[in-house]
Amino acid sequence: MSITVKDVMVKMEQWCPASLACPWDNSGLQVGRLGQDVTRILVALDVSMAVIQEAIVMQADMIVTHHPLIFGGLKNLCLEDYPQVMVAALLQAGITHFAAHTNLDIATGGVNDTLAETLGLVGIVPLAAEGDMDGLGRIGHLPQPLTFSQLASLVKEKLNLDYLRVAPVEREIQSVAICGGSGMDLLAAAKAAGADCLISAEGKHHQALMAQQLGVGLIDAGHFDTEKIIVPVIAAYLSKHFPEVAVLCSKQEQNSWQIR
Repeated sequence: MSITVKDVMVKMEQWCPASLACPWDNSGLQVGRLGQDVTRILVALDVSMAVIQEAIVMQADMIVTHHPLIFGGLKNLCLEDYPQVMVAALLQAGITHFAAHTNLDIATGGVNDTLAETLGLVGIVPLAAEGDMDGLGRIGHLPQPLTFSQLASLVKEKLNLDYLRVAPVEREIQSVAICGGSGMDLLAAAKAAGADCLISAEGKHHQALMAQQLGVGLIDAGHFDTEKIIVPVIAAYLSKHFPEVAVLCSKQEQNSWQIR
């Protein structure tokens, strides 16, 4: 019995239901058709031309990512524009694209649970929040208290990073809030939950000032690097449930932001 795109989507729905996604999100089938047979899947954080070419070389039928290729409505099909050019490349290659975004951030065992576990946090629970951020974060405790500098070194080690942006706090860190990707808007929720530090990405100037006023440390570990840890988790999940399908993690994907 052949495996189809719909079969893969049903299994992903069991892990991270679309109903969990934020109202502004666009998770789900991005390009392709439900009835397409699937024998090879490439898993990545994003769809890029490098990832599409990688999928073509490995003869993948489907690309599964965390980030959707299409966020807003397309106003034209100009093939010189982004993301239309990549939609066309996928269609031309006969490759389906499916994304699980904020629903996978929120789901048990998803992006944020994986990030918290990667950093060695214990007693991990959802971080209470409101509105569009509800359910996105996590909070837990370090096995033993660390200084802010020690925690920053731990984050770099666990995420294999050479640098961080930080707004330090001069006290011991025990309780840590996290949110993979752009989650600095959870700062107030982190403070209310008793966190000594928030680890996320895409921090703004006013958030660093606010953190200092609140006495909460901030660590900006980058959007890509706080979420790249979910790629092998997705691949392992799909491999477990579809042993007859070859599931591979992208080896061509890299962070688009660089420090020069």
